[in-house]
Amino acid sequence: MNYKFLLAALSSLVISSTAFAQDEDPENPLRPPSVFVHMDGDHMFLEKKNVDEHTWVVQCHTPCDRAEPLNAVYRFSGFGKSYSQEFELDGNDGDRVSIYVNAGDADSARTGEVLTYISLPIFVSGMAAIVIGAVQGSDPHNTENVKNGQSLQLDGVLIAGTSLLALVPGLILLINNENSTMTQTLTKDKYAVNKSCGAFCWKF
Repeated sequence: MNYKFLLAALSSLVISSTAFAQDEDPENPLRPPSVFVHMDGDHMFLEKKNVDEHTWVVQCHTPCDRAEPLNAVYRFSGFGKSYSQEFELDGNDGDRVSIYVNAGDADSARTGEVLTYISLPIFVSGMAAIVIGAVQGSDPHNTENVKNGQSLQLDGVLIAGTSLLALVPGLILLINNENSTMTQTLTKDKYAVNKSCGAFCWKF
């Protein structure tokens, strides 16, 4: 079992909500520009890039609500899931951003990769046979070449057509699962620290 995500997630959960609220207090001049992020969708980890150490630090696990700095790079990861592409948060300081995560399946992506890499060269070979056969049989005065060219074209059609049975599903699996995807929706509702709840509450 891979414990990387589990250990990182547990470490992020031990931070007290009171300290979190103080560090991200909108009245604190040392606080970096931040947005309040609501995350939902498939179960994945939000990771923030540690530029100095070239590592990724787990922030929370969906579903999740927390403030995150704007001047940072993020991605989503998960057990058996494909990484999302790196992204930055939308909005301005104090805005609210909703993120919906759609996880890509890592096993399906690998299956699509294998099917594509195996079938694509076969498909290209079949298409090449069709072209060569067409050129070879283009001289109507040479009956033998015409016959051989037609035979080669037929072989090419069979090879290319058969390879498509693996190539098309492979491409679909690869395209749909190579990366996890997410969408950001920005609103202008400001957030504020409410000491009674020990974390962020909305200010409407």
